[in-house]
Amino acid sequence: RDGTDIPHRQLYPTHCNRNPWLFAEAIEWGRAGGWVDLTTSSFPDLLDDGERLAADALVALLAAGVPVDRISFSSDANASLPRFDGEGRLIELRCGQIGSLWQEVVAACGKGVALETALAVVTANPARALGLASKGTLGVGQDADLLLIDPDTFAIERVMSGGRWRT
Repeated sequence: RDGTDIPHRQLYPTHCNRNPWLFAEAIEWGRAGGWVDLTTSSFPDLLDDGERLAADALVALLAAGVPVDRISFSSDANASLPRFDGEGRLIELRCGQIGSLWQEVVAACGKGVALETALAVVTANPARALGLASKGTLGVGQDADLLLIDPDTFAIERVMSGGRWRT
């Protein structure tokens, strides 16, 4: 960001929890008013090179003073997640899972993050970052995307998308 006239709002870096140096940069970027997006499609058995699970990264960003309204989660749903050996050869290919968004929201709550804070990183914040005015909040003229969750277990019981209940 130094040495450029590009405003913070023009850049939306993602995968900021993939390694320690990138995460350190994300803390500075977020404190300066930039967006910080954390991928939730991480696999705990593959957490090498210092990658953090999104819930852990959210807790660390909040503790470091990054405003919650500048943090989002994304899933890389259905995208390829390759893993390479030390020689650069592909050794495994997995697929990002959309369910990882909710898993990391629940995990963040289990680490002391308030539910409304954890929800904001998957609803209002990414919608605002991407300029999706009809998404991310509830109100007249909004798209009516809802989750009904069990308050005790956080299990998703029903989903409404675009004002229609889905099965």
